[in-house]
Amino acid sequence: AEDVEELAQKSFARFGSVNVLCNNAGVSGKYQALKDSEKSNWEWVLGVNLYGIVHGVNSFLNRMLEAGEPGYIVNTASIAGIIHEAGLGAYNCAKAAAVAYSETLAGECQGSNIGISVLCPFWVKTKIADVARYEEADLDLSSLTEAEIAATTQVHQNIEQGMDPSDVAEKVVEAMTQGKLHILTHEETLPMVEHRFSEILGA
Repeated sequence: AEDVEELAQKSFARFGSVNVLCNNAGVSGKYQALKDSEKSNWEWVLGVNLYGIVHGVNSFLNRMLEAGEPGYIVNTASIAGIIHEAGLGAYNCAKAAAVAYSETLAGECQGSNIGISVLCPFWVKTKIADVARYEEADLDLSSLTEAEIAATTQVHQNIEQGMDPSDVAEKVVEAMTQGKLHILTHEETLPMVEHRFSEILGA
């Protein structure tokens, strides 16, 4: 929180205003069952994926509102914030919270000079699952089972074959110009989203 506050202070001091804030930091966490998930993994994943957004908004939003200039905040969640795959419990919870946070924020900013979007992509070619990040977070990957290692390997392959970040960026800019709250970048996820909400409605 202190680092992001310093970023906000320096940004406004240098540029006078901030018009676009992208809360985009993210980590995937360990691929393992909820019953085996460790406190350190939860703290790391929630700390980056959820509190990263909270800190960004806390430090920037009031300044952006007071400036009175047109502004926009884009919070990066994931399709995992809507469709919850087994084995990524901490990540799913953090991203679902990011979606809920953004929807709440959009309601609170309605009628102001600030627009809100929440980005929910599927596989994107990024460094989100790099092993070095786990080492930095002091997370031990040696405890993973063979099935969890295989699933982790598959996740890495899917990321490597994912959408180019520049294509995601184009979709984000388009959504901002249209004032869209939810940004779903991958068409193949739409049937899954529709199925989930149809099941909810059916209940």
